[in-house]
Amino acid sequence: MEDSRLPLRTWYLAMYLILASSKGISSVKLGEQLGITQKSAWFLGHRIRALLDSGEKLPLSGIVEADESYIGGKARNLRNNAPRPSRGRGTQKPMLFAAIERDGQARTARIASAKIDDIAPLLWQWTDGGRAALCSDELATYRWIGRRMDGHLAVNHARREFARTTRSGVRAHVNTVESFFGLFKRAIVGVWHWISGKHLHRYAAENGFRWNHREDVADRIARCLIGQHGRLSWKELVR
Repeated sequence: MEDSRLPLRTWYLAMYLILASSKGISSVKLGEQLGITQKSAWFLGHRIRALLDSGEKLPLSGIVEADESYIGGKARNLRNNAPRPSRGRGTQKPMLFAAIERDGQARTARIASAKIDDIAPLLWQWTDGGRAALCSDELATYRWIGRRMDGHLAVNHARREFARTTRSGVRAHVNTVESFFGLFKRAIVGVWHWISGKHLHRYAAENGFRWNHREDVADRIARCLIGQHGRLSWKELVR
């Protein structure tokens, strides 16, 4: 809220509208509800998302599901001058990595690729140096990382294996993290329509915040206000 020309009432209403919805709100609709321009609503929305990403985050533990996915939206929703991405591994869409503690918190980060150098440091950071059991698909990157964690369970999607129960009774699957991506992608298609790689981490932070805090809206707003992110300037957003 630092150096903002908008009154506190507008900020609180914006937080409520963003956090009360199940899949977010577009800048056009947010501007209509607040009585401000779409440009101001877009700026305000990103400043709130920056707050959502700045709160205290405890290490993930227990069983942690990890997966990566290309994010951006459908090609028909891109701006006229934007390149049309191809499908599959050769796509130009940005890649988002997510790790979710089973029955717990989610962490996300944009990554350049699904290689070890991009994923391993994030998992070490989020799991306090690998102190968790990894659950993933059969990607070679996760096999390498899993050998350096407290355990590793993998499912082979190529063979249409999506879940199984191990001898110890633990369920091996990545359904939780895939549900997270499913909710995020439905929000993109239905609300934002398209998001750029430049701002992907903030949209992912909003989705992750709603996932992590399933309490009432008042509690979500209180947790949002705890954030200590410095002022996000307009120049930083558009440069």
